[in-house]
Amino acid sequence: MTIGPGVIEPRFASAISHRLLSEPMFPPMSEGFPFQIATVAVALPSGCRPPDNALRHRIATGFGESRSEAATKALAEGAERYALQFRHDMPAWFSPLITVGGPVEDAPAHDLALGAPGAKGAVTSVGAASGDSLESAMLRAVLEQLEHLHFERLEQGIPELDDPEPQQLEDVKSISTWLEGQLRRLDLRLGVFAEGYAMAAARCSDLDGGRATAGSAAGCEAGQALRHAAEEAVFHWRNMVALENRGIDVRDLTGADQAHFRRYRGASRASLWPEPVKIAQRLAVLPLPDVGALMSVLAQQTGRRARIFDMTFPPLGVFTAKCVVG
Repeated sequence: MTIGPGVIEPRFASAISHRLLSEPMFPPMSEGFPFQIATVAVALPSGCRPPDNALRHRIATGFGESRSEAATKALAEGAERYALQFRHDMPAWFSPLITVGGPVEDAPAHDLALGAPGAKGAVTSVGAASGDSLESAMLRAVLEQLEHLHFERLEQGIPELDDPEPQQLEDVKSISTWLEGQLRRLDLRLGVFAEGYAMAAARCSDLDGGRATAGSAAGCEAGQALRHAAEEAVFHWRNMVALENRGIDVRDLTGADQAHFRRYRGASRASLWPEPVKIAQRLAVLPLPDVGALMSVLAQQTGRRARIFDMTFPPLGVFTAKCVVG
């Protein structure tokens, strides 16, 4: 089902008219589903290798309380994905905007771009983000790297996140209430850090903990991070249900899709999250984060160099940045 008129923001109209992005689509969901989901198909530029999936092109997803919000987020992610894909007119080298924790060095396009011919190793979209300005895209890109760092630690059993406070649970109340009717539970973890960001993780599972799916988010507001993490976890669950309904053969899945499905069905062991860390004093208001300061945190926490690059493709109407560790 496509969206109605007036929902697409004008800045994305050109990308759609030039067939760089599709119009947002809304997958059918069950009655009472607690949020809207939109998807956008991302065109494959000439010379770019297609992703290793059945569709042979990349899909962007957005969540929101309204169709307009979900569509805008899906289009923004779609613009980010397109900008990251290898193109014949892409510069051969990129100079970092900021470097922390190591030497300042340019990076070749095949180390940053998705689907670059002859690229060594798997280049992913981790650490990439779009924004209304280059500064906001850079901030979101660093937060994405911090999100993955904290979530990996959580999965490894490293305790650094707490339970959300009762008032913060209001942001996910509609989701948890809906899940109760599905005999599913929602486990949440939250960290609020002095550098000005919040990290949230969510796990959606059966009441006994089985068939678990997870989501995570980092941002400048704790409640929004919690809700996005919960939306992502529930969305992944519905994807697993759709695969089951289609009677999928796990051997037909590749990469992360196969790993997620195997974990969901219990073929590989899901990690146990550590007990929440009880934080004696919480920040009432998060300070405004600084990109350079967050880059320093990332470099210190990983013990590796952190660099950030401008990957903007102007015809898309948004700025895109990518933060790389190593």
